[in-house]
Amino acid sequence: MPVPPDTSRKAPADWDDPAAWGPTKTFLYLTLTALLVGAALVALALLIFAPQRPERLLGPGLVAAVALVGAGLVQAGRIVSARWFLASGVWAAFTLVATFTGGVRAPVALGYPLLIIMCGWQIGDRAALLAAGATVLAVIGLAMAEMNQWLPGAPLYLPAMHASVLMVVCFLGAAMVVLLVKAYRNKLRQLHRSREDLRRHSGEVESSRATLQRAQSVARVGSWTFDLITNQLELSDETRRIFDIPEVRQGDMAAYLKRVYEGDREPLQAAWAAALRGADFDHEHRIVDGAQVRWIRQKAEFEAGPDGAPIRVLGIAQDITERKQADERIAELAFYDQLSGLPNRTLLLDRLKQVMAAGERNASYSALLFLDLDNFKTLNDTLGHDMGDLLLQQVANRLMGCVRAGDTVARLGGDEFV
Repeated sequence: MPVPPDTSRKAPADWDDPAAWGPTKTFLYLTLTALLVGAALVALALLIFAPQRPERLLGPGLVAAVALVGAGLVQAGRIVSARWFLASGVWAAFTLVATFTGGVRAPVALGYPLLIIMCGWQIGDRAALLAAGATVLAVIGLAMAEMNQWLPGAPLYLPAMHASVLMVVCFLGAAMVVLLVKAYRNKLRQLHRSREDLRRHSGEVESSRATLQRAQSVARVGSWTFDLITNQLELSDETRRIFDIPEVRQGDMAAYLKRVYEGDREPLQAAWAAALRGADFDHEHRIVDGAQVRWIRQKAEFEAGPDGAPIRVLGIAQDITERKQADERIAELAFYDQLSGLPNRTLLLDRLKQVMAAGERNASYSALLFLDLDNFKTLNDTLGHDMGDLLLQQVANRLMGCVRAGDTVARLGGDEFV
C-alpha cells in the first residue's frame, strides 16, 4: 500500500491545484481578452479626452503587458503561475497608476472590485480576501499620502473621462458576472451528470455483487478478506452461510478458531504461520456447527506492503463435507468388507507389508493367524444365507474383542479370516 504524501505544510488545494477551482483555461483566455479590451478602451478614451497627456497611457500599457505575459504562461501550461501573475500583476499596475494619477480619486481605482472578484474566482476565496486586504491597505496609504501632499499633482479629469472609465468597468463587471454564472451552471450540469453516472455505476456494482453472491451460492464457495493490521475478518454472504454465522460481516481470527475442530486447530495454525513466511495456503480442516462437524477447505493469497511484509489476505472458503463423505465411502468400499466391517484382502496386504517392513528395520517378529469356519456351507444350505451372514458378523465381533487395539482382523472372503 503506497504511503500518502505529507501535505501538512502545503497550501490549500484551491491555492495551487489547477483543477480544484472553477475557472478553466478557456476562462483564463476570456479574462486575458477582457483585460486587453479594457486596456484598449481606456487608452482610446485617454487619446480622445486627454491627448495632451500621453504619459497617462502608461497605465493601460502596463495592464496590457501583464495580460500578454499571462497569456504566455497559459500557453505554456503553467496555469497556477498564470493565475497568480495576473492577480498580482494587474493589482500592482492599478496601484502604480493610481499613485501617479490622483490616488483614490484616480479612475483606475474603480477597477479594484473587479480585481478582487477575479482573484476570488481564479485562485480561491483566500486569494480574494488577501486582495481585498491589500487593496484596503493601499487605499489607506494613498489617502494618507494625498492628505500629506506626498503624491504628484492629480491631473484634471473631464467628466467624460470619468464616465468612459466607469462604463468600461461596468461592462467588464457585467461580462465577468455573466461568465461566472455560466461557469457555475456548467459545474452544476457536470455535477448532475456525475451524480447520474455514480448512480448508474452504483447500480452496476450492486448488480455485480448480487450476481457474485448467486454464483458463490451455486458453487458453494464463499470469499473473505483478512486485514493483518487491524485483525478484522470480512465475510461474504455465502461464507457466513457456510459457517452458519449470524447477519454480521466482520469478525476476528480468534472467534473463527473457536469454531475449528479442536484436533485441527494446531495444523491450521501451523499452515497459517507457514503462509505468513511465503508458503501457499491451501488447507482443509473441520469446524463444529452445534452437534454437526463439517469439512472446510480454505485457500488464500497474501498481499504485501511496501516493506514486503504481508498486510492483507484474500481467500475463499468451500464446504467440502459431501466430498469428504464421498471419499470416506469410496475408501470404505475399496478397503473394507461390507458385511463384517473388517478390512478386506487389499487393506490386509497393505498392512502386512507395513508390518514386515517395520520388522526388518527393528529386527522384530509378528504373528499371522488364518481362521476358517467348519461346516459353514451346511449352515447356509440348511438355515439360509441370512443366518450365514449373521454368523460371519458374530465371528467378526468376537475376533475384534480378542485382539489388541493395534492389531488387524480381516476377512479374506467366504468364511476365511486373518
